[in-house]
Amino acid sequence: MKFLCDHTVGRLAKWLRILGVDTAYTDTLNIKALVRESLKEQRIILTRNRFIRRLKMARGTFFLLESDFVFPQLEAVIKAYNIKHPKLLSRCTYDNEVLVETDKKSVKNRVPDYVYRTNEKFLICPQCKRLYWRGTHPDRIIEKLKEEHLWTLLF
Repeated sequence: MKFLCDHTVGRLAKWLRILGVDTAYTDTLNIKALVRESLKEQRIILTRNRFIRRLKMARGTFFLLESDFVFPQLEAVIKAYNIKHPKLLSRCTYDNEVLVETDKKSVKNRVPDYVYRTNEKFLICPQCKRLYWRGTHPDRIIEKLKEEHLWTLLF
């Protein structure tokens, strides 16, 4: 399952990526261009833009979100597309690439000393080269998903 979030649901794109869901983002204001991109990449458009319903070419390519807020949006997508057992933190939150494990020695000069000493596993984005490691972030993400009553929908 692949999604394309438009400018009306940018925060949703980041949270779907946190869940490990393949989610592209575009800030285009041109609805026709948005639909063309979704058709080309075979992605479902996630949007709050009601004008998309007027386009015949958009039929079946979008999911219209009602809420202004990211967690109700996330809940709607999880329920509508039955997202279960996602691979948390497996994608870059900036460019959607799948993270790959990298050799610890190769990151020595790119992370704080404490992080280097206390972590054995490091992931890197093959596109933007951002580094990821297990810190307190995953626990806070899980806590937030539980707080928003989304954890039980996912697992």
